[in-house]
Amino acid sequence: MIDRESYNHNNSVLFVTNYRPNVGGISGQVEILSESLSTEGVKTKIFNTGCSLMRPLFFFPLLFEGRHYTIIHIHGCSNLGGFYPIMLGTLVGKILKRKIIVTYHGGGAKKFFSKYLKLIQPFFNLANHITVPSDFLLKTFKEYGFKPLVIPNILRSQRGNFRIRNKIKPVLIVTRALNKIYNVECAINAFKLVQKRYKNSKLIIVGDGKEMKNLMRLVKILNLRGVNFVGRIPNDDIFLELDKADIFINPTTQDNMPVSLLEALACGLVVISTNVGGVPFIIKDKVNGLLVENNDCVKIANRVNELIENNELAKRLIVNGKNTIENYSWNKIKYNLCDIYGMDLDQV
Repeated sequence: MIDRESYNHNNSVLFVTNYRPNVGGISGQVEILSESLSTEGVKTKIFNTGCSLMRPLFFFPLLFEGRHYTIIHIHGCSNLGGFYPIMLGTLVGKILKRKIIVTYHGGGAKKFFSKYLKLIQPFFNLANHITVPSDFLLKTFKEYGFKPLVIPNILRSQRGNFRIRNKIKPVLIVTRALNKIYNVECAINAFKLVQKRYKNSKLIIVGDGKEMKNLMRLVKILNLRGVNFVGRIPNDDIFLELDKADIFINPTTQDNMPVSLLEALACGLVVISTNVGGVPFIIKDKVNGLLVENNDCVKIANRVNELIENNELAKRLIVNGKNTIENYSWNKIKYNLCDIYGMDLDQV
């Protein structure tokens, strides 16, 4: 559990989620929310529901902890393990008569809802408000009779420098977990085609996961040069890695609202992404990035070539990308979030 300093007022938020420090995704968003609210004078704490066999016993510690907070804000996602914080948090919040906010993440919501709707619906009904980070999830929720509010993911305060690449180099980067869903294999296959044309090309792969060994084996089989597996790094270092590249590749097969895209835009990289899930709600083809069909390594390689050969296109995408991220700052989002909390930041 992470505890922020206590403050002498009634505005306080207890975040409930499966928390892992120094990673992106839900944990990263909860960290940003907790830190940002703390700077506004709000008491916050993260209660970690974890991923252990002890989970059923967390009910009593959460019941004890929840007494000290006026708002319980729960973050979950599209699998039973990821939904567990919502089940636990809503029950505790209801017993304690606290305001309950549920934020749902994950590009697999439709499949999850169709399979488990009868199980999950009662827990959603316990919440005072449901929020989702994208219009993509909003559409899915409405199809199943829910009426959530959209509160976008927040981009962490930038610690790197935005810069316009006047001449795009064949230096590519991927910053996703190395799991099958994110299809980093497709990025490697695309890089093989790029390297045939540009001998000095490089591919930086940031992250770890179950597919690490398979991906390293693939690079060896393809006899590729210039591929660097960086592994998992602290959130604070991500901008330093992004600054080393010119083109960001997002080859995912399923997604909601990846903050990694926003981080890339914030550093002035050109984004090439698959046109799946909530991605097209952020990236508009040939406006602030380039979109390709799912699992199309040839098209990704062609788009890399297009950027290298067309400086005018690349520069336009970079500038428009910079404008895009302004919608995902804490200052842009905080008042909408605090309206849901019933909290007036000016009186905190």
